[in-house]
Amino acid sequence: MWRKSWFTALPRRGPDESTWSLLRRPDLLETLRSLRRELAERWISALISRRRHDRYTTGLRYAAAYAGTPPVSSRRIAIDAFRAALPRLPVIETFNAALSWSIARAKRITAVGAAILAAIAGALVLAGGQAGLAYTNEEQFCISCHEMRDRVYAEYKGTVHDSNRTGVRATCPDCHVPREARAMLARKVGAAMDLYSHFISGAVDSQEKFEDQRYRMARAVWLRMKESDSRECRNCHDAAAMSSEVQSAGTRARHARGKAQGKTCIDCHFGIAHKEPAEGPGPQELTVQH
Repeated sequence: MWRKSWFTALPRRGPDESTWSLLRRPDLLETLRSLRRELAERWISALISRRRHDRYTTGLRYAAAYAGTPPVSSRRIAIDAFRAALPRLPVIETFNAALSWSIARAKRITAVGAAILAAIAGALVLAGGQAGLAYTNEEQFCISCHEMRDRVYAEYKGTVHDSNRTGVRATCPDCHVPREARAMLARKVGAAMDLYSHFISGAVDSQEKFEDQRYRMARAVWLRMKESDSRECRNCHDAAAMSSEVQSAGTRARHARGKAQGKTCIDCHFGIAHKEPAEGPGPQELTVQH
């Protein structure tokens, strides 16, 4: 009967519970420990009950042999002797080993489960970050605020970067967001000031404010492009792939002269997608430290 109760005492896995989560449940380990104590007590009772009227029965001799004490007639002393020998009994050693293995197994499974959860969490963070970067690199995101949509985007519409004979468009992120991971992240962090201007300071929330800030914003973009040797321009325009045969003689001469003088794309090709500021030095007059 006690064997039946031994098994029914074990916690059962719930309908939505995995085997791993069952092994990690504290009540399972505590139940195993309680069953170990119950098993020990039942062995004591089973062996001592065989004593009857003969003090040299198997139970007492077994206890005395493992406890290292001479056979005794006192039931209390026999029980104490058997309890002292209990950890060395084969069945208890087997049970202890099984319990230790179960606990170690549960800990290993917990560690493996934690590692798997960490890996999944890391993958979700990376996937979420990638999705966020992809979303913020879309034209629709760039023009989601009225400062961009009603001003610089309106200026961009109809330019050669928006509409041309080949149908290849260069949108906001193509010109203003680097493709390299480190440079892209740095640019995203720097763009936080745009959020500050939009939600807090309102620095360019009207046409008049925008015009007052136009040169400052254009100068910041020019300097950034000069520092990177017009990196965003070169993502689409490869000087080595340009065919001089289809260029005019003046274009070939200007490109050769600009290369000899160490100029970069933005020094000459500015004001293409947006209006030029009314005042202030242009890109050629600006100097940067490489």
